[in-house]
Amino acid sequence: MTLPPTPFLRGLLAAPLLLALGGCEPPIGDDIPDNPRITATEPLSRKIEEFVGGQAKMVWARQGKNTKPDIFARYDGLELWGIDTRDGKGARKILPEQSNYARPLISPSGNDIIFTHSGYHKKSGSDLTYFKPAIFRVHWDGRHLEKLADGYAVDVWRDPETSVEWVYAVHLIPSERGTPIGDRIDRFKLLDPGEREVVWDQSEVGTENIQLSRDGTRASGLFPWPDAGVLHIGEQRKAVYQNGCWPSLAPDNSYLAWVFDGAHKNLQMFADEGEEKWDVALDRAPGIDGHETYHPRWSNHVRFLTMTGPYTGKTIGRSDAIGIEAYIGRFDEEMKTIEAWLTVTDDGQGDFFPDLWINYVEPEDSPSTADAKKEKEKKKSTRTTPERDWPVTGLPLVFLWENRKTDNLAGEGEDLRECGVEARDGARFGPWFDMRVDGGYFQADRESSKAVARQFGGLHKEFTLEVLATPFSADQDGIVIGNEQFQLKQRDGEWVYVGSEPQPAKLWIGHANPGEPNHLVVAFDGADYMVMHNGKKVNQGTKDLTDVEMLAGRRGLNFGSGWEGSIEAVSIAPGWLDESRIEASWEHLRKKVGDREPIPRVRLRGKLIEMTADRPVEALDTYQRGLLAYLYEVEEVLEGSVDADKVIVMHWTILDRKPRQGFPRKLGESYELLLEPYSTHRELISERQWNDLSEPLEPYYDVETPEP
Repeated sequence: MTLPPTPFLRGLLAAPLLLALGGCEPPIGDDIPDNPRITATEPLSRKIEEFVGGQAKMVWARQGKNTKPDIFARYDGLELWGIDTRDGKGARKILPEQSNYARPLISPSGNDIIFTHSGYHKKSGSDLTYFKPAIFRVHWDGRHLEKLADGYAVDVWRDPETSVEWVYAVHLIPSERGTPIGDRIDRFKLLDPGEREVVWDQSEVGTENIQLSRDGTRASGLFPWPDAGVLHIGEQRKAVYQNGCWPSLAPDNSYLAWVFDGAHKNLQMFADEGEEKWDVALDRAPGIDGHETYHPRWSNHVRFLTMTGPYTGKTIGRSDAIGIEAYIGRFDEEMKTIEAWLTVTDDGQGDFFPDLWINYVEPEDSPSTADAKKEKEKKKSTRTTPERDWPVTGLPLVFLWENRKTDNLAGEGEDLRECGVEARDGARFGPWFDMRVDGGYFQADRESSKAVARQFGGLHKEFTLEVLATPFSADQDGIVIGNEQFQLKQRDGEWVYVGSEPQPAKLWIGHANPGEPNHLVVAFDGADYMVMHNGKKVNQGTKDLTDVEMLAGRRGLNFGSGWEGSIEAVSIAPGWLDESRIEASWEHLRKKVGDREPIPRVRLRGKLIEMTADRPVEALDTYQRGLLAYLYEVEEVLEGSVDADKVIVMHWTILDRKPRQGFPRKLGESYELLLEPYSTHRELISERQWNDLSEPLEPYYDVETPEP
């Protein structure tokens, strides 16, 4: 299929992948029209035009001279820079003053630059970071600077039906992590900013990146960090694709998306609804040389993105800004790799937050895409309890946590909310995005803890508690899940439940099968309890539980305390579930678990021969955990098999923002290692990690329980 010609090219074949996704690739070409305004004294403009196939504009924030590095655009020492390849001025300063130019954007028409003054500040006696953001507009010649509205501008979108340009802005709230977080997304017209519309207020959101599809029905986003994915605006729901940062959404209607990985070196690409995924490397760009990158953002043309790098310091924020440049990358036709790079800046000052606009004729949406858009617009924006294969309750839930990748929504209507968990001490997520609590515990979010406490408080309240727990050993005594009112725990080789509310109880649930998923259910109908293990009702019989007591626990709803195992598929319903629905729930979970491929494991002894430089806790930025790459010479394989004489191992060196004992290790020393292939642990992609090693080996992951 040949695309129609545009003002600056002749048609080329559309990308097969994008056509399959329902989008249409904007064409690029080799023929550049003559432009007398471009002369030999403007090589950068010519290079950009040759690279993107026509006129382009780019804007970015540059580090001001004699100012401290400001990679996150928090302070007032930045300069606003840009280039319009057709005006003959080359790269130049748009405004003369140093100030705070956060997230500069180019309007869809290409006529305006929009930026935010974040108003970043601290208050005495508070650990929170505060913002007082204001959004401004300025022309490319630096004239007609005006304040548009309050808020943090994240995208500018043009309605394809009316051609009206809308500014999308986040309403910022105080943040514990020092990064901008908001409680809603608004929008207003660029040329008439007086009135605002609420676009999203169902969860907190981050600011980097929110980008809309061409039809405006979806947007990339953080909900907030580390949950990254796509907002379905008309349906008022979100799809979490991956934990990470700097998500982005294709500017066409293909709904292709990416999430930046924890190493800051790769894009995790996702087709529509995340059904297909693949990796695209950014650290292979000339001049990056395997170092970290930052600020990735899609341009208004699906084949082009921008980013900055290299970041060579121990932390992104502490990298020497002098060597950080702005890049343009061009995807190949299949969107599987970056086929070419162009370094735009070379100024020795540090360049951040680039945004690229390319002048081309946008292809018309196909009839099928237009019809799909109309159908989406018909849907109500009111959130409802989502349809799920699990849990098989038919009830609105008080708490739901299936795994880290699932949209874990509890409640209904106005009270529908996201249920979250946070890893503490040595706890971390597993390969099925489950909770691994050997070495630590997980803590539920505050609202969920309150909701569960209300449900169990008082007399005769019905409930059904369900959890899938895999113990790592039979001989242990610890809590699987509990709060101040109840505990479900393993005592030696048995599952037991003890509760003080809504009615005192000591219950035997069955034998704990180590290494196997155990489906545990406790239900209360207001008068009597029922327990089920792996889909079967358990009679209490003559079990003597007089010595069973509540173990010392933590306040709020917690998972894992003195217990080593894996936890997933947790639900708490405000009602009694009959045996048939519990059996159906177990059958669903048993099939799901049974379909999993076993992960090969190897135990070996290796001599440490090379280490990635140790990173301090500050290097995490907003992350909670960090992995470091070590290189070992294989001395002896104790279990399993490995074909190489050297192995790269990714170790946790920071957990819950605390340095892990025993790291850094000593070169030349031998260590026993319990390893699994890194490629089988997709949950690690979103974690902060560093690998300075030069060996081109596929890494392993250290799965040994972290020391307390």
